[in-house]
Amino acid sequence: MRRALGLEDAQSITTLQLVQAHHAIGALLVPVYWGGDRAGHENAMSIYLPDSQTSWVLLNVASDPLDLPYWLAHELAHCLTLHALQGADGEAFADSFAAHLLDPGAAGAQRLVGQVDVVKRSGRRVRPRPTMRDLIAESGATFGMQAFLAMARWQRENEGRSPSFVANALNIPLGDAIELSEALWELPER
Repeated sequence: MRRALGLEDAQSITTLQLVQAHHAIGALLVPVYWGGDRAGHENAMSIYLPDSQTSWVLLNVASDPLDLPYWLAHELAHCLTLHALQGADGEAFADSFAAHLLDPGAAGAQRLVGQVDVVKRSGRRVRPRPTMRDLIAESGATFGMQAFLAMARWQRENEGRSPSFVANALNIPLGDAIELSEALWELPER
């Protein structure tokens, strides 16, 4: 993957390059706001849909911004395997893949693997909760608008706002889904 991205052995990978790697393999990035109190593997998840042969990656945009590259790399590993590795084996592979992609040096890779799921609450910045319109604008600028446009199109094709669909699709509380459903309804058709 590092060679495919044109990275030198010791060169750091950027968040933009990780986003582009997801897009290159056809993964759909879905920014969600699950709150900042999540730890471990609750900050991102990916799903492979065999019928459409697509991978959807949900990223908690309320997590620490310094953790985002790790979660992008971790979920990229799951997407590349089409979730063929399950359970502990799948998580171990994704952790190792992310560590080596982010820091290919053996010592750095072991350091990153050792830090997985270790959350230090002291000194963490608390990010204010964005409005759903802000979430769409800011996340769309970073990750693309495909997921938001697909949900907006689904609502239009089904002739109305559907907070329950949005809540289930993104695993968010119904109150947040009501606000997001309204913001999606207001998106221009594309």
